[in-house]
Amino acid sequence: MFPSAFRKRIEKQEYIDSGQLLAALGEASPVSIRINRKKWMKDPLNSAPVPWCS
Repeated sequence: MFPSAFRKRIEKQEYIDSGQLLAALGEASPVSIRINRKKWMKDPLNSAPVPWCS
């Protein structure tokens, strides 16, 4: 999935958990939005507040 040169460079970095990083980069990224309640009062469909903002 990633070029071998990239993988080798990441794996050489001692301060990076290369396995975790490559696994995270291989997954779909989550989608999140932030609503300014002064401009938009409706709730988006299929929405839920994130724990650190509720």
